[in-house]
Order: sequence, then C-alpha cells, then structure tokens
Amino acid sequence: MLFRSFDCVKNSANNVYYLDSEPHIECYGDWSTTYMKVFPFAIFLVILYPLGIISLFAYILFNIRKRLYRQDIVESYGFLYVGYRQNWYWYKLVVLVRQLGIVSSTMLFSTPGPVTSLRQAMGCLTTLFIAMTIHFFADPQENRRLDRMESSAICISFINIFSGLIFLTNKASLRFESFLTWLNCILVIEIGRASCRERV
Repeated sequence: MLFRSFDCVKNSANNVYYLDSEPHIECYGDWSTTYMKVFPFAIFLVILYPLGIISLFAYILFNIRKRLYRQDIVESYGFLYVGYRQNWYWYKLVVLVRQLGIVSSTMLFSTPGPVTSLRQAMGCLTTLFIAMTIHFFADPQENRRLDRMESSAICISFINIFSGLIFLTNKASLRFESFLTWLNCILVIEIGRASCRERV
C-alpha cells in the first residue's frame, strides 16, 4: 500500500502525472499541493517500515549472538535463527533483504508498459542472482535437504522471471514458448512435491 504513494501515471492529454490509486490527485508540482505535503512522510515510512524491521532484527541478533542456545532466548527469538548453522545465525536477514528487493522491484516500477515490465524483471533477476550466489557459497541451513530446496526455489524463481522476459519480447517461436511454459510448470510441481516429502 505504501509504495502506491509513488505510483504516478502520466496523462497524455495534458502531460501531467496523477496518482494511479487516486486519479484526482496531481503528483509532484510545487510543495503546496496535497501530494507534495504527504510525499516526505511516505518517504519516511518507506524507510522506517521495511528497513526498520530488518534493522530491529539485526540489533536483536547482534545482542543475543553469544546466548543463541539458551532456552529462554530460543523461546523468544528462535524464529530468527533456529534451523541455520551457528556461523550463519543471521541468515534470516539475507532472506528479508531478498524479499524486500523483489517487492521493491515490482512496486517502484509499476507504471504499465513493456519498459516498466523489463525494469521490474531486471530488478527481480538481479536480486535473485545475488541471493543464489550467497546461498550457494553460504550453505546456511543445518538440514541439507532444506538447503537444497531453498536453492531450488530461488533458481526456479529466477527461471520463471527470465522466461517472462522472453515472453515479453514477443520474438520467441510458439514452440519455444510452449517449451518454457511446460518447463516452468514441471519445475514448480517438482519443488512442491519435494516440499511435501520433506514435511512428511
């Protein structure tokens, strides 16, 4: 919801940008407009909410780093690090930053159009590539099967979005697009089956 404050669409009739969710509100302009009065608060909240949560979790993990396996600490904060190897106890922060990067890529570039879709896809692909690289070298989880599953999930997400980029070009043959569609379906089904087997 907060990112919608930055989602402005250009009106081709008068070349003025309007807020997509509230078309009667003109974006930008001078500081006396309603939009510009609220804009600084939106910026502040964008910084405070997602980055504030990540910073809070980082602060907590830093303070408890030498008491991770005390029973009371596990009961209170175990959701942040239980399941990760001891030297990667802070890996949850990497996951949160990855999620923030993907959401930011899709929301900050939300004006309809092929160029916007390309920017969204490239932002997501860059985020996922960095996440894949870190996860590959870190091998952070105690359970190797879960580790492989998360690696597979990140790779499949990368392939899904990359396939979307190919579809966006409208230059691939129908046969190749069909192949990509079936490939993505099979990969998603397989990761779902692996997840079910792990839970059983």
